[in-house]
Amino acid sequence: MADEEKNEVVAKGHVTIGRAGSLLTADEVHMNRDTQIGGARGNVMFTDPQGSIEADSFEGNFEDETGELTNGTILLNANKLTITGSKMVKSYGQTYRIENGEFTTCQCGSGAPSWSIAGKTMNITLDGYGLVDDATIKILDHPVLWLPKLAFPAKKTRQTGLLSPIFGYSKKRGFVYTQPFYTVINKSADFTIAPDIETSAR
Repeated sequence: MADEEKNEVVAKGHVTIGRAGSLLTADEVHMNRDTQIGGARGNVMFTDPQGSIEADSFEGNFEDETGELTNGTILLNANKLTITGSKMVKSYGQTYRIENGEFTTCQCGSGAPSWSIAGKTMNITLDGYGLVDDATIKILDHPVLWLPKLAFPAKKTRQTGLLSPIFGYSKKRGFVYTQPFYTVINKSADFTIAPDIETSAR
């Protein structure tokens, strides 16, 4: 269906729009033919070689795929990064600002991921870095550590840095905190060291 006065196209049903290696599917799409600005609602999905985005709705520019998504999930193929959020603003390239978000690289299938990090706001650039405000580190969806700010790499290649911490408790060792540190030596070699802290002497 087309509105000639507004130069707008409205499509309903299983709508599919393909362009330059990317594909959009949704239940309903409306778009201005001149500006390429519009919106999509219901089972919205963008797919391209870098990954996929699912959301309840999208409002923005269809040509460069910039705009705002509600209740979205982003999957980036290169580093298996999965990001969810109640509101996501996608800028040019693979740059995102996310409200009430959570991310993990755990590909766990059904159930809670082994680890994840949630935050009030997140700013993430693929092949760059992410910054989380009001961050909560979760293990199996249970909060274990809060930080006012947290930075992390969102690179496509391996990076030297801290791995997910391990927490535990026993009668002999007391509370135990283990912090693995991963180091990239070269393209085919790496090593991990994991010092720990115990609250009870053995």
